[in-house]
Formats: sequence, structure tokens, C-alpha cells
Amino acid sequence: MSSLLNRRNVLALAAVLALAVPARAQGTDRVTIVVPYPPGSAPDVLARLVAHKITGPLGRTVIVENRPGANAIIGSDYVAKAKPDGTTLLLADRMTVVANPLLYSKLPYDPKALQGVSDIARVNLALSVGANAP
Repeated sequence: MSSLLNRRNVLALAAVLALAVPARAQGTDRVTIVVPYPPGSAPDVLARLVAHKITGPLGRTVIVENRPGANAIIGSDYVAKAKPDGTTLLLADRMTVVANPLLYSKLPYDPKALQGVSDIARVNLALSVGANAP
């Protein structure tokens, strides 16, 4: 799994997070990575690896907070409504972020309130059916 976290992506993410200087000036020495999936899931493990890797370069505590449920809407809502100071991040896949506004006519948050920061992993998806399927 750590091969997913190449050095360039980790450094890019650390650099972006380091730009959250106003939060540090206000006494916030913590960055939270919200994972809208259950503890122990692949995204949770990935978030914990990222948190471990960027804590040193940032010089800040990075914690992982799981807020699963409703096809990642609960965690996405929490992050979208958080103070936009760079200290609350969402670790979600593109599919969920793009599909939810199309699947649900009413979301409790504005999808435009979420801004992509970095790709930290790539996952290939495939759809398979039986050979005798119509």
C-alpha cells in the first residue's frame, strides 16, 4: 500500500497543507483528514498512511476522523461546512464526489465547496458480467 504514496504526491500534499498559515496563527496545530468510510476500510488505511507521512514535514499533528455513511455524504457535508482554513481535509474518491450530485437531487452541502488538493492513489474499476448476460 505504501507504494501508492509516492514521494512526489506526499511532498505536494505537505506543501499545500503548509500554506494553511492563518490556521497556525490562530493556534490550530492540528490537521484533520476526514474519511467518509468505515474504520479499517482501504481509504481509512490510506488516510492513516498519509497522516503518518505528512506529520513530520508539516510540523503539525495530523489525525484521521471517520464519518461514514450515506454514500460518503455525511463526511463530505462535514468537510464542506468546515472553516475553509486548510485544516480539515476530505479523503474521498473522485467517483463519489462527482457521482453524488448526479445521484441525489438534494445534498445537504454545496459540492462546489469542496476543492481538490491532490491525487494520492489510483484505483482501476471494472464492470464484469457473465458471458451469458444479455
